Amino acid sequence: MKRCAALLLCALLCAGLFFGCERRTAVPVRIGETAFSAGVFAYILNETMKDAPEDAAREDVLASAVQSCAVYAALEAQLRALSLKLPAQQKQQVAQRTRGLWQYFSAHYRALGMEKSDLTMVCTWEAAKQALALHLYGKGGEQEISQKKLQTWFGETYAGFRGFSESLSKTNAKGETVPLSDAEKTELKAQFDALRQRAQSGETIDTLYKEYSKSKGLLVTADIEVTELKQSDPTVRASFFEKVRALKKNETAVLENGDTLVLLQRIDLLEKDTPYFDAARDDVLLAKKLPDVEKALQTQAQTMDAQTDARVCAEVYERVKATRN
Repeated sequence: MKRCAALLLCALLCAGLFFGCERRTAVPVRIGETAFSAGVFAYILNETMKDAPEDAAREDVLASAVQSCAVYAALEAQLRALSLKLPAQQKQQVAQRTRGLWQYFSAHYRALGMEKSDLTMVCTWEAAKQALALHLYGKGGEQEISQKKLQTWFGETYAGFRGFSESLSKTNAKGETVPLSDAEKTELKAQFDALRQRAQSGETIDTLYKEYSKSKGLLVTADIEVTELKQSDPTVRASFFEKVRALKKNETAVLENGDTLVLLQRIDLLEKDTPYFDAARDDVLLAKKLPDVEKALQTQAQTMDAQTDARVCAEVYERVKATRN
């Protein structure tokens, strides 16, 4: 399949050379009603090269990049068919993301031959995929996911608790951070377990937190806020997440989380009148259904014909390759 795509691209490139300027487009790739600027194609080509073997032939890499362009062209075709446009809030998010990326990586993008408008287009497409998924599977969509199903997915990927922690390390006489001794660690765990038993007997986590803080010479008046864990968050340890999620509602536990010891009480994030599910609703839906949208776009992309400019494609390829080297 890959070789066939490469041969197809070679035929398109050769056609561009044979017919000369009369057949050349002003852009490296045009698919349906979507034209890809040199800068946008450079971005897509650079992403393609990240996954390609180092010894991959140029025609294979270009063929893969053109296929990726076809996915974006399929996306635009779907948006036109549905008369779907980005909401104002998502447009603002696209603008913010573009500004942030351009601020820190503009030198890299310019080396690829990109302008800020090219980056805006790429960011817009990524947001548009999400908008398409929400349109199809969100409230009122043709394939709307039920509230019950979404809540099930939410419970699988989110967990919440209220609690406080203590470090399992200390500063020695040299000012170095070192682990607690086994005896110190055992003593701390015993202290936290005693507090856990009191919490399980009915005393509130807030009362115990204020008492513990006072014993450390700290004055705390505010109640503890809810900690919301997300399974896919890279800052959340998978083992800690699973242990918290395994607890029953209101159950207390003492758990290690890296170099800290945590006394916590599990809470139900789906409890009535709590904001957690509503705030995460779109994220939960996208995590499950965006891959389906991307798969459908890839299938549609395979039916779309590409027009390419051999000269511009070759120039973009060499520039991107040189930048990566």
